Amino acid sequence: MTDFEKELKKNPTNSSDTTQGITVEFSAFRSFAMQALTRLQEQVNFLVQTIDTMVMRRRRKILLLHGVPETKEEDTAAVVVRVVKEHLKLDLEVPDIKRSHRMGRLTQKLRPILFKPHNTALRDGNWFGKTSLKGTV
Repeated sequence: MTDFEKELKKNPTNSSDTTQGITVEFSAFRSFAMQALTRLQEQVNFLVQTIDTMVMRRRRKILLLHGVPETKEEDTAAVVVRVVKEHLKLDLEVPDIKRSHRMGRLTQKLRPILFKPHNTALRDGNWFGKTSLKGTV
């Protein structure tokens, strides 16, 4: 932009060259602006892709448990441990769960439990054993 301003100040304006000068200057400015907008759009696209990748990596570590009845003031980590032990026959304890909570608002429908195990081995064991949960609740 500073180069454009220097070029604009350097050229004296004559009345006969004014129209042509304005046309040339407008063309140069338009070209500069379009290049700048194109670069900005490329940067925004790159940032969107990067953020999307980061979000997907975080979501890969989280599991959802659907169809589990809800009680008032329940400990969702304990509920997850109970369901996993009963149906998946995996050794899971409450300290193995990093985070757990119900998703959505309290309604008549069953809300899924979102939980994140501390390590990927536990996550994979739950994920690959999911077929044994079908039709249990």
